[in-house]
Amino acid sequence: MRPDPQEGSLEFFDCDVLAGNTLREQHPGFSPAELRAELDRCGVDRALVYTHNFGPCAWIAQNRTTLAVTASAPGLHPCFILPQSSPTLGVGPLPEVEALIETGACCFRLDAEVGPASGPLTLEHFPQAGAIWRCLEHHRVPLLIPGAHLPEPNRRFGYTLEAIVALCSRHPALPVVLLSPPYGLERLLAHALATAANLHLSLARLAVFGQVEALVRTFGAERLLFGSGLPFNDPAIPCGVVRYSRLADSEKRLIASGNLERLLSRHD
Repeated sequence: MRPDPQEGSLEFFDCDVLAGNTLREQHPGFSPAELRAELDRCGVDRALVYTHNFGPCAWIAQNRTTLAVTASAPGLHPCFILPQSSPTLGVGPLPEVEALIETGACCFRLDAEVGPASGPLTLEHFPQAGAIWRCLEHHRVPLLIPGAHLPEPNRRFGYTLEAIVALCSRHPALPVVLLSPPYGLERLLAHALATAANLHLSLARLAVFGQVEALVRTFGAERLLFGSGLPFNDPAIPCGVVRYSRLADSEKRLIASGNLERLLSRHD
């Protein structure tokens, strides 16, 4: 059931939704039809969707599956996994990135490969990393970075919040979105936003102690995006955070959908 229209005419565009296999036994995931029904239940109109897979160059299968999922249900849009390797030995991934942009990719998600041979996910130590960041910056294609691993790196993630800020500083025209950063990092996140003007945050885990209002007061509503982390989080919670926050209606609209629409429309 959709929320009562009298609660506010906000359109929600979710920047962080996983379809299909979640790779976690306790979270079986949603089929395209189930996903659309769950988004409708929570009042989410549109969503950027990605999928999981295993092994080297898993991004190929992930992006293929994502296209199939988003083509089968209204309001679902593909969020492509950024290639960090090429299926051809000795060839870097830059041509793969360029081809995806040329065929319509308007955003990329940084995702770790899953499997016994996979190394830690890094921001710089993969083939043609610098050229890829310059390519995304040139086309103004947003880069979405999951924040669940912060603040310390581990065996799957080889970088910290400081490394993300450094990437933003080296490529100031590259829109970067840190997805669902932990609320306990509020002071570090505020420093990161103050340092890197092209850094944005999604707010699924920024729902306590007036954090959203404080961040908007300090940095403006343009730096926050609505993102749920579905299926691991319930989208109704961040929807409520936006809908019932002590913000102006114009600020709520920016966070709910306007900021993501702006970032996705910037690419050439």
